Amino acid sequence: MYYHLLNRICMVANPYIQGLSQHFQQYKEDPAAPPHNLPTHGAPAVAWRLLVSEAARAARDVNLAPQFAYAVMSPMNSTCLPIPSLRLFGLPPQFLFSLAAYALAATNTFPSSHPSHKQLTEILYQAYDGTLAELHAAPGSNFWTYQSSPNHPIFSEDISMQEARNLLLAIYPRSAPIEGANSRPPTPTNPTAPHPAVLDTYRRAGLIQGLNRKFQSTALVLQTLTALSPGGPPRTPESIPLEHILFELAELTTDDQTVEAVIQRWWRPWILESDDLQLRNLEMTRTFHGLLEGLSVKRLIDIHKVVDVLAQIVSCTFLQAS
Repeated sequence: MYYHLLNRICMVANPYIQGLSQHFQQYKEDPAAPPHNLPTHGAPAVAWRLLVSEAARAARDVNLAPQFAYAVMSPMNSTCLPIPSLRLFGLPPQFLFSLAAYALAATNTFPSSHPSHKQLTEILYQAYDGTLAELHAAPGSNFWTYQSSPNHPIFSEDISMQEARNLLLAIYPRSAPIEGANSRPPTPTNPTAPHPAVLDTYRRAGLIQGLNRKFQSTALVLQTLTALSPGGPPRTPESIPLEHILFELAELTTDDQTVEAVIQRWWRPWILESDDLQLRNLEMTRTFHGLLEGLSVKRLIDIHKVVDVLAQIVSCTFLQAS
């Protein structure tokens, strides 16, 4: 139903989309590019403004975002779709970042083989700095702010705790069921489908710090930890190493209960419940090497707390095994 609605809007807006696409293809990201001279009245212009408003709405919704992105980034009869870039909508970076993150987390809609997958990844990284700047804006500044056109009112609302939580869950991986099925349904705890991580460890750390700053609290991240997962067994291509998530949590590692909860979530059942002593020792060694590498580039962590908790967990596991 939603897809068909977007289809109809795009068909009406097609002349406007075609003109914008030609302008975009000609000037790309040139800051000196002249503004387009498309008409601001008529059905195509109205339909386009409606599409921009819908793009902004979809960017805040983990379920609508993949459907919207798929509709405008896939070929559609009687239109010039797909659009050359989501930047065509003229939305601020935080909207583009969220829209791309949610779309990439929907691997059934945007598998890595989809022609627009690379473009979505590029938009995610390009919009990251602007999104971080919005999270670090002065207290009281609304995160979601945009204007569909110069002559229309500004939309402005702040990001909710649930929206921020969904955004975190989208950039962290979600592993498929242990059986290997690919159709694990979304749940209220984690509304995303199984997907790989879509950002590198340094940018994930920056986003966590930005959200802590935005909400003036670490409560959001701590509440979301129970829904995060490493993405797979340790050291597999799709998984996040234990040392990475610990560095990403940064000052939160001063709490031993938080550190213990993360280690348990990251290593059970692959390491702590394994009878393979060699595997356990190898992963411990790799983790300590990773911690040393992070410290060498000044990444923030309470290394004493982390080492103490790691030692206690491994010692208890070893005693139980013997």
